[in-house]
Amino acid sequence: MPGGSPPSDPPVIPSLYVLPLIQQAVCATISAVRHQVQPVVPIVEDSSSPVEAVNPHAVELHCLYPKQIFLSAILPTRSKREFLEFKLHCQDTWQSRNNQAFVIYQHSLSELDKFSTRPLNFVGYLWKAQVVLAIHGITEEYSFIWQSARRQGPNKALLEPAFSLHYLWEGSHWTTAYSL
Repeated sequence: MPGGSPPSDPPVIPSLYVLPLIQQAVCATISAVRHQVQPVVPIVEDSSSPVEAVNPHAVELHCLYPKQIFLSAILPTRSKREFLEFKLHCQDTWQSRNNQAFVIYQHSLSELDKFSTRPLNFVGYLWKAQVVLAIHGITEEYSFIWQSARRQGPNKALLEPAFSLHYLWEGSHWTTAYSL
């Protein structure tokens, strides 16, 4: 650089895998974030050059498993890898229960007490109310959190069904249904 020295630190380039904070879902992930290490892959330029290895790095997967709570302004999104991991986890869970007709995970608003003083702090947000594992696949039920005004006593939070997501065990498609 004319008249000065070059900067000592290289520029910071944002990762393609980091979402802006506004779009990140608020979810409790106690044991849900899996770190998957990619294998060391040798890179060979030509037969006379020495073999170099790529350093492995951990990749966070946010699969949003059935036992986890989910709270967000938007429906959850998963990468293809997260989606596959989610379905495999659900299928393993269902099969480990001897293929019961249904395995149901229900999430009441009282679970919000883990990280908030009251559910009314999240009026207008989507809450994963229930996940059902069954012979045909997975169904996730999402509800809006609304405020119910009461004449006597404090206002109360209530859930109003909003969306159902259904995933078949086979394939990579899903169906979204809006509750009326």
